[in-house]
Amino acid sequence: MVELAELKLRGLAGPAVATLEDLVTNAANEQVRLAAALDLVDRSVWKATERIHVAAASTVKRPW
Repeated sequence: MVELAELKLRGLAGPAVATLEDLVTNAANEQVRLAAALDLVDRSVWKATERIHVAAASTVKRPW
């Protein structure tokens, strides 16, 4: 099932990029054009590395 979902998502990549390209070039709203342009750049070449900090705590109950 995971493989099928991955194939489906890969199949949607082309239309998704085409939609973003259309928004970048044809959207009437400047904010929509900018957001689409930033999304294309982030997903293709320039996205900065993200650091994620995970903090966790655990409690151990001893049976004695």
